Amino acid sequence: TTIFQPGDAVGMAEVAMLDRSEVDRIEKFSEERMIEFVRGRSCVKRAIAAYLDCDPFNVQIGESAGGKPVLVAPKAEPIWFNLSHSANCFVVAVSKYFDVGIDVEPEDCDRRIARFSRKWMSDGDVINGAAHRELRRKSLVTLWVVKEATLKLEGSGLRRPLDSVSVDLSSLKHTAEPAMI
Repeated sequence: TTIFQPGDAVGMAEVAMLDRSEVDRIEKFSEERMIEFVRGRSCVKRAIAAYLDCDPFNVQIGESAGGKPVLVAPKAEPIWFNLSHSANCFVVAVSKYFDVGIDVEPEDCDRRIARFSRKWMSDGDVINGAAHRELRRKSLVTLWVVKEATLKLEGSGLRRPLDSVSVDLSSLKHTAEPAMI
């Protein structure tokens, strides 16, 4: 897993990494979404290039039938990857052994996620029965992240509702500190 925190400005080198289909795609985006896409795609291409020991300008990314990003070029051993971003943090997971899904949320999202938990939790979800409200909110954020990463792993992303996935977090030990799962 690679974590990138690029600066505010999108550099010309990042834009130059885009292929024609990616440039066509971003022309429809708002400026904010365009910057987000260029940064994310640049992070993915640099992570894959580092993994494959090649130039990031030679990395081409397409999409599966379900919309999940897939490596088109260079043709190498099979690899799987996934990207998540929140605010100015981009996280890329790359594997040559199995498919991956990843999610990252901002540190201050716990109240928002907890507020709407009844809408996205399933009957099969199990979280720690933490008595302390702060730990319970952190458990709900962990639940959200695991669910979203699972949906991204299978290739549907948030096109499939979060409450269609059940997760048991009862064996996790939580602290009030953020953690990587």
